[in-house]
Order: sequence, then structure tokens, then C-alpha cells
Amino acid sequence: MIKLKFLYLSVLFFPLSVSLPLNAQFTKVGGGLVFGTGYEYHHVRTGNPGINLTGIYELNQPFHLSPGFTYVLPKKDKLEYGDRRTSLIMFDLDAHYVFNYLDRFEFYGLGGLNISFVKSKYLGDEFYLENFSDNRLGLNVGAGTYMKFSEQMDFFGELKYIVGKYDQLVVTIGVLLDVQWFAKHDE
Repeated sequence: MIKLKFLYLSVLFFPLSVSLPLNAQFTKVGGGLVFGTGYEYHHVRTGNPGINLTGIYELNQPFHLSPGFTYVLPKKDKLEYGDRRTSLIMFDLDAHYVFNYLDRFEFYGLGGLNISFVKSKYLGDEFYLENFSDNRLGLNVGAGTYMKFSEQMDFFGELKYIVGKYDQLVVTIGVLLDVQWFAKHDE
């Protein structure tokens, strides 16, 4: 079943990777903090803060691609006969359409794909309490902004809603480093 899901994902992402223009540039890398509303999974609620790593590929003036990885801190719930720990990781591939290029601020709309992997593990002695894991494909819809702090660094904020089996609202704030600036000033 898992191999079949990865085959579907490969079929989705392969045409995208082949169709990227040759002049696309990896321009920014960074990360930040993630806060999500979470969702119900086998009677356990996710929704702890997390850590995000992301990058920006500039395709052309208004279009960017942004791959990302998010690790949500595990949530531990007390049960009658032990504890249950639920963890969540997410992979995203978003397309940004930048509405304006100002000196200091850039605003963008986003849409993309999300793959969520959730695992719930029982930490106790009762044999009838099971461990669960699941993964699902979802769609991202949202908006964000870059705020130039210096030539080397931008702050960013993003608000997106993940539509799928595991619907949730996610807010990310963080820092992006300008890879091109560091490449020019590497001497």
C-alpha cells in the first residue's frame, strides 16, 4: 500500500520536475516555527507547535516554488491505562504567485500539495490498545509575505489551510537566508 502511494506521488511530481525552466534558481533557504490547529486522530488531538524547513526556487518574476518539511512536536496524552504519544511530519510543495515586488515587502498567494504522516503509539502495558499510523495527501491554499530585513535575510509569515482528510489551519513564521547574496560574497 505504501509503495503504491509513493508511485502516485512520483507520477505527480515527475512532470513538475521535468517541466521546470532551466533558468530556475534556488534563491532562499530557511525555516521557522509552525503553529497548527491540529486534528482528531484515533481519539487523540494533534496540534502542538513544530519546526519548519523551507526553500524558495524562483522560476520567473511572479512564480516561486517552495518545498518544505515540517516536524510537529509529539503530543503525549494521559489515558486510563497508560500514555499515548502522537507525532506528525509533513512534506509540502507549494507554488507562490507574488502579487507585488516592493523594496521591503512581497505578498503572495499559494497553492500546493501536502503529505502528512501521523503515528500514534501506546506507551503502556495493556495489550488491547493498538498503535496507529497513517499518511494522507492534501491540498494547501493560503497566502504569505516576505519582509526584507537586510540584503542577507528576510522574515516571512505564512497562513495556509490544508484541505484533505486531516484538515487544519497552519501558521508559519520564520527567517529566509538569501543564497545568492552569500554566493556572491563568499570570498
